[in-house]
Amino acid sequence: MSKLTPDQMDDIIFGMGLTHREAAGVLRVQAKDLFSWIKGNSEIPDDKAAELLKLEETVEDYVEDVLATVDDIVEAKGKPKSVPVIRYLGNKLFKEWKPDLYKIFRYHKLYSTVITRARIELHREDITLVPVTFDPESYQVFLGSNEDSEANRAAWAATASS
Repeated sequence: MSKLTPDQMDDIIFGMGLTHREAAGVLRVQAKDLFSWIKGNSEIPDDKAAELLKLEETVEDYVEDVLATVDDIVEAKGKPKSVPVIRYLGNKLFKEWKPDLYKIFRYHKLYSTVITRARIELHREDITLVPVTFDPESYQVFLGSNEDSEANRAAWAATASS
């Protein structure tokens, strides 16, 4: 027996902001198989149910990481009106510039889901999370002869969002 019902699977996919075809790609299955599971025509394999549940848990973990980072900013500098966060559009860019997250999420839209969920949570605290679309050319100009780092990306995002 699967760990998920068809409705639960569909809800998780929808909640992560994915289409069924995108979810099939993330789960590395054919779309027709995923459609069959969601319609209840065939059993959801335990390994794919577990993989989807793990992915949902990972998204939530990363939302908590973003919120913790903002908490650190609040503690160090006081409550800001807004905080920039880099958004990577397209799998090619996401894979090239965030390979660690690409290995986990395998699809840039899941990282966007993290940003969206964090934005909702921070809105309740009157802090706006401002997504800044990563532009490699602009970032390279900003970087100059400095090394790429998360701190430099954050500094670039702060200048790009203002």
